[in-house]
Amino acid sequence: MRRLRVKAKKSWSDDEREMVKLATLWGMNKLDLTLSPVPIDIHLKGEQLEYGDAIDLEYKIVIRLFKSDSWIETLFHELEHARQYIYCELALESDYAYWRGSVMRRADVDYEDEPWEIEARRVEEKLSTKFRKEILTLIT
Repeated sequence: MRRLRVKAKKSWSDDEREMVKLATLWGMNKLDLTLSPVPIDIHLKGEQLEYGDAIDLEYKIVIRLFKSDSWIETLFHELEHARQYIYCELALESDYAYWRGSVMRRADVDYEDEPWEIEARRVEEKLSTKFRKEILTLIT
């Protein structure tokens, strides 16, 4: 099952929305999410924040992507979190996290040092570089 839905605020142009769809489908392919049993919804937000987030609602994953110059990096970062949720590597609660078979108290680890964030930053860098080289150079 692959269900991808993109909802956008008016601050995202039609071309930007199409680019998000292209980047999302490309990223889903690279992260082995094309046959995900869980639908992924992308919500394109305004320019309030410089980042995004991925929310596991158990019946779907919602990725909120705020409009910024770094939206491509943020998208791939959040798609990696979606992959972590879907493949049962990560489950987040307010006080605890389940990460690859271990339970961690979230208060014991700084955000930057959380292993799932370290992994998402690694994937973000790798995929955004590859996407720019393989895809963006072809269409610009």
